[in-house]
Amino acid sequence: MRLKVSKIDPLKTAGIVFLGLVIFLIIGFTFLPKYTKIKEFVAESKALSQNINKTQEEINQLRQDLSDLEKDPFYFEKFARKELGAVKEGEVVIHIENQTE
Repeated sequence: MRLKVSKIDPLKTAGIVFLGLVIFLIIGFTFLPKYTKIKEFVAESKALSQNINKTQEEINQLRQDLSDLEKDPFYFEKFARKELGAVKEGEVVIHIENQTE
């Protein structure tokens, strides 16, 4: 019994490689811009999530400050003096300017 030895046709192989390359390029040019856009959206989403978390923390802190202002008269007085410049009747306010050379 004789075995058949098949020869590889270089033209047919080059055609298959070329066709594969064309398909690869078509897929690449079709999906690459969409992939980069998706990556941009993911990065923007992460930044917005961080911003939301930071804002939520600020809201929680402001709620805590409001609660403290409503419940604690000493905290209310401290806040009024620091933020509003309030003074008690009869107190003298002295402003000291820091001069640096």
